[in-house]
Amino acid sequence: MINDTDISQPSQSERLLSAFSHMSILIPRIGFLVPIIIWIIQANQKNKPQYLTFQSLQALTYQVSIIIIGFIGYGFTWLSVFIANTYIMFPMMIIGSIAKFILIAYGVIGAIMTFQGKSFSYWIIGNQVERFMPTIILKPSKIYIALIVFVLMYVLIIAAYFLLAMIGQANA
Repeated sequence: MINDTDISQPSQSERLLSAFSHMSILIPRIGFLVPIIIWIIQANQKNKPQYLTFQSLQALTYQVSIIIIGFIGYGFTWLSVFIANTYIMFPMMIIGSIAKFILIAYGVIGAIMTFQGKSFSYWIIGNQVERFMPTIILKPSKIYIALIVFVLMYVLIIAAYFLLAMIGQANA
């Protein structure tokens, strides 16, 4: 794990950008774009700050994981309506809401800690990001392509959702 002794004390701008990366979890559906933008901007600098690189990649990974878990949870919730009945849907929505609140609170804790310049690492995700960070820094072009593909897929899913909602409203 990256700790305070492994890297120099982050500057005020690094701490602020790291906090923005984590705090963007409060922006529904598009908050993951903030760490992407921060990471891309700082990745093109000659003197790449390790603290900011680690925190922005970690925040991005955490938020993308939450999005994927959310899609899976929504699928299970709606699947429960077809398999069982609507009585199961309400408890699943309550459990999902509580889980979402806890995950968002964890991201806010990360923002506070990074703003204070302290080392912060998400459980499980932080270790994975640290393990792959040297590869990501050395070969950013593959990561750029993967991020662009992910963002395009996400935008298409959201656009399809709104299109289906508009069609449903037109037929109502």
